[in-house]
Amino acid sequence: MFAYSCLHGCGSTMVEVSRLPVRYAVIVMGCAAMVAAAIWTLAFLVPVRTPFLPTTGGEVAVSSIALASALTLLLMIESVAHERLLSDSFDPLAERDSERLKINQRVLQNTLEQLPLFAAGIAMISWLYPLETAFRGSLAATTVWILSRWIFWIGYHFGPRHRIAGLIGSAQSMIVLLATSVVMGWRMGGLAGATLVPSIFSIGEVLIVIGLLRRQ
Repeated sequence: MFAYSCLHGCGSTMVEVSRLPVRYAVIVMGCAAMVAAAIWTLAFLVPVRTPFLPTTGGEVAVSSIALASALTLLLMIESVAHERLLSDSFDPLAERDSERLKINQRVLQNTLEQLPLFAAGIAMISWLYPLETAFRGSLAATTVWILSRWIFWIGYHFGPRHRIAGLIGSAQSMIVLLATSVVMGWRMGGLAGATLVPSIFSIGEVLIVIGLLRRQ
């Protein structure tokens, strides 16, 4: 089994949090953002030997998505599968799932939801930019995303609030998608094209927030 088993029993330390702790979230996400920015800066400053560069943008995208999937999604699938096979949770219908297993399942589900956004952003970077720029950008994005998934996973076992720092990977995916959409739009339709996707996205966000506020 993967060494993640060292977290066994950590669920007992969890504290119930019904609402987002805003002040804590701002501080933690701010720190996580600074770390992410440092990773991106290093990715564009450290020299890269030409023989190690992929030969096409497609190779950059495929290798980045495969690496991210292997080091996050695959490990999470294995964690759930191992506990199913080696514990009283073998029968999912028996309702004997441990707290740890439930958390691992939630993390797995969240990662399944986030992976397509990450992959789309990597694909856009690899398509829009020259090879070396695409390689450096994809390397930075992949590193941040993998680390953020691990932090989200481990932190969740210590309490819901401790997964917040891991949300920086989700924020990165959103920023990359919107930024690359602006670049693509600019190339295709100038200012009007550049503002199209962000405008539609912003309208959607506003409608979502209004809908939530009306229910409260």
